[in-house]
Amino acid sequence: MQFSTKFIAFQPWLRALVESLGIAAPVRHPSAVSKMHIRGSHRNEAGWRLYDKRYWPGDKFSDHLTFALRHEDIDLVILKRIFQAISKAEAEAFVKEAPTGVPNRRAWFLFELLTGETLDVPEPPAMAAVDLLDPKAYFTGKPVLSRRHRVRDNLLGTGDFIPIIRRTPALVALSDSRLAEKARETVGRTGAHLVHARPASCCWPIVAQAFRSRARALRATGWSAGDAPSCRRVNSR
Repeated sequence: MQFSTKFIAFQPWLRALVESLGIAAPVRHPSAVSKMHIRGSHRNEAGWRLYDKRYWPGDKFSDHLTFALRHEDIDLVILKRIFQAISKAEAEAFVKEAPTGVPNRRAWFLFELLTGETLDVPEPPAMAAVDLLDPKAYFTGKPVLSRRHRVRDNLLGTGDFIPIIRRTPALVALSDSRLAEKARETVGRTGAHLVHARPASCCWPIVAQAFRSRARALRATGWSAGDAPSCRRVNSR
């Protein structure tokens, strides 16, 4: 990786956890804390998101995990492998270190969801629940409150398949285009006999026209009729 000279001194976080624990998983969007000040607190450079030195949390495992859960993209594969690589005692110590902390409660919930193990941690005192995923950063599902963790589970899918979809500008624009609503309106104006037609029947006129156009083009170059591609309707079942 190549950084401009003023950002050479830095400490990676989630990537450091992956490397120190020997986890075989790629960190797609790594972050790091510089040992110098960065204008605007953070910036992107050479594929990394670099943070100002004021973001330095410390060197312990809990410091790395807290930073990752606060500032880096959620990657459930990496988190699951981190939780599998540490002991239950380490996970319990992380939660008990700051039982009311947002990263700690999120880690507690995700540890039990992803590993299927229950941590020996007392329920936190009554407090405002937090979203598991930030709805401003991710596409989320209907939140379901976990009273044990004081976390609102707004993950998509189920425990067997959980897609994590970031709200990138392209996906937000696609979502705002209301394609699903427009498709429903179009289907509502279309006859049922056409909507339920077999794909082969719908596509056949287009395919046939394409073959005829290609055949005419080949004949124009001197090919014989026998050389040109033929097209005939295939009865699909």
